Amino acid sequence: MHPNLKPAYTLRRPTPNDIPAILTVMRDYDIAETGEADAYYPDDILADWEHLDITTNAWVVIAPDGTLCGYATLTDESSDKRRVISCGYVHPSHYGSGIGSTLVELMQSRAEEVVAAAPQGTRQVLENNIIASSAASRALLESRGYTLTRVYFRMHIALDDPPSPPVWPQGISVRVCDGSPEAIHRAYEAIEEGCLDHWDHPRRSFED
Repeated sequence: MHPNLKPAYTLRRPTPNDIPAILTVMRDYDIAETGEADAYYPDDILADWEHLDITTNAWVVIAPDGTLCGYATLTDESSDKRRVISCGYVHPSHYGSGIGSTLVELMQSRAEEVVAAAPQGTRQVLENNIIASSAASRALLESRGYTLTRVYFRMHIALDDPPSPPVWPQGISVRVCDGSPEAIHRAYEAIEEGCLDHWDHPRRSFED
């Protein structure tokens, strides 16, 4: 059924009980590819699942020894309903087992179903998020017709000494948020205005 997947590897839908193992796969993948990992928590996975149906748009791969070694999701919700977003992870100890190519095929097949249900004439784009410096990830997607479109950079600074105190423009002051609804709404408006010209930023409601 999945010709690229090595024998004895199996696929199924994730469950909440899988979340600790999913976090391990994500962390170990990040470390293998970049030397460091983002801080992922169970609530992050649950928040992702709020925007998709895990019975149709999420997959896990189970290794022959029973460990979870692959994870992928497809989200078909965006601000303009023109983007379908896919994201997958493979545990580095299982590279070369056909997991990545199988997950890409599953995500693309499901995306085709989503696009087919969209209004006629709607332009849809399937976006697959990867670590751009991963040669294997890029080769996998480019071999299937994907084109590198946009890269986000992460910047670091080593603070060996305390930074200099900030010099604020005249008329600008800084205080701790008092937690009032008015202050929180002002913060919301500032964030949304600051992201107006950010690529494909969906304006979120205050309630969200």
